[in-house]
Amino acid sequence: MNVQDIDKAVLIGESMGGGIVLQYALQYPHQVEKMILADSAGLGKEVSIYLRIGTLPILGELFTRPSRKGSTRLFREIFYNQDLITDQRLEENFEMSSLPGAQQCKLRALRTLCNIGGVKSGVYRPILDHLEEIEVPTLVIWGAQDQVLPIAHAHQAVKRLPNARLHIFDPCGHVPNSERAQEYDALVIDFLSNG
Repeated sequence: MNVQDIDKAVLIGESMGGGIVLQYALQYPHQVEKMILADSAGLGKEVSIYLRIGTLPILGELFTRPSRKGSTRLFREIFYNQDLITDQRLEENFEMSSLPGAQQCKLRALRTLCNIGGVKSGVYRPILDHLEEIEVPTLVIWGAQDQVLPIAHAHQAVKRLPNARLHIFDPCGHVPNSERAQEYDALVIDFLSNG
């Protein structure tokens, strides 16, 4: 933002991106105009068993090894609407997962953020313990059937963020920006236009 001479920006983050947005807002509050958090990390310890198993030695390597079966398992967890698990989406995910270094990157991120018990306290506590300090208008969006991060995290965020409102997509899984794209986009545009 400094290089581009941007004083303030609206930050939007989904899943781990939401945790990054929250951390940024705590570190640089003067640069954040509004926030949109979609099924955001950083709001509690609970996370899917699939991600927790991915942190274990050997099992993590097996779970994150690129495969079409692994891509299918991932999409079954993140999408409520299973019709969205298309051959094209599976093939694209498999190709991206097969890129050199992709598996190592995924494992490193998982093991930095989580362990078998869930999200590491050193990751979420510094955010959760200071949510009240983030005063910018915030839209929290969640899928009612999110199997990755529980909806309780959304309620926690809205309860503790002083200027937040919540929108729950039902039915919807972990990625409302994909699963309910048109409604998601309309909601975001309205929030950006009207606050």
